[in-house]
Amino acid sequence: MLTTAACLILAGCVSSGGAGQEEAGAVSSSDSISARAGDRKGSGDRKRRNGFSVAGTEDARIWEALVEDFELEGADRPEVAAERSKLSKAGKYYSKILKNADPYIYLIYNEFKTRDIPAELVLIALQESHFDPSAVSRSGPAGLWQFTPTTAKGMGLRVGKGIDERKDPMKSTRAACDYLLRLNDEVGGDWLTTIAAYGMGPYNIKKQIKSRRAAGRPTDFWSLDIPPFTRKYVSRILAFADLLRNHESNSYTLPDTPFREYAAYAEVGSADSLEEIAKKANLSISELRRLNISVSEKASLKKFNIKRILAPVDDVDRIEKTFGEF
Repeated sequence: MLTTAACLILAGCVSSGGAGQEEAGAVSSSDSISARAGDRKGSGDRKRRNGFSVAGTEDARIWEALVEDFELEGADRPEVAAERSKLSKAGKYYSKILKNADPYIYLIYNEFKTRDIPAELVLIALQESHFDPSAVSRSGPAGLWQFTPTTAKGMGLRVGKGIDERKDPMKSTRAACDYLLRLNDEVGGDWLTTIAAYGMGPYNIKKQIKSRRAAGRPTDFWSLDIPPFTRKYVSRILAFADLLRNHESNSYTLPDTPFREYAAYAEVGSADSLEEIAKKANLSISELRRLNISVSEKASLKKFNIKRILAPVDDVDRIEKTFGEF
């Protein structure tokens, strides 16, 4: 298996600047961001979803549910067809990459679904990090969603010595949803333009939309003057989505990940380290570290006021009986 870094470089999936490269310092706290679709510009043009169950049937598969939610148009565009042609030759490779998401895909799907964000945008994490929370770009972005340090801090994530919440799968996913909703508002409700703004930053896009709107010109994504790299970035996500949607007729295989939680938060108010938790609760330290790589191995949980950690869902009760404060 290629190393994570080699895979990311080979596939060309990590963006050169990460989320918010262009105006990372302009992001406000997540408290100011509306999570309701009805409060967003352009949301009335989108297909509305009914609510969803937080657990599937015994034989349900979460990737099948996610693919069924795909709704964005554009698969027939020549730019998307070109990317689809390239990606179709690497179906076995990407089918393995999708398995990286196993511990986190339920958390991600749940968050995007409840926030009413199109399911295709989950694939930003495929393109940015190959669903690897430990992924770090040479240019600075890190985590599942490849946030720059400035953007991450602006979204309320802690980034510093001993802790980097860009690598926390749940906290970073919530921040990514906040950021996507903010961008969607700023670019007028077009989700393809939102993806473009995520990859390159929103400043130039917003400026162009304002100018085109004043001139009475179209402002949809395909009408904008978008840099080739960013146009490819959006086209590739649509191509991935189309290949997954039509996986039965190509070389892509959907993971058989069950539609249920793999990991959940456990209250650990009295614990000082992951090693202490693993030892006293008789758990795998490697698994706890994998789910909590946002905290360095030698960091004190108490120092960073960490009172809950991610753990395999079947182990949560055991951890909380030992360390929980209720």
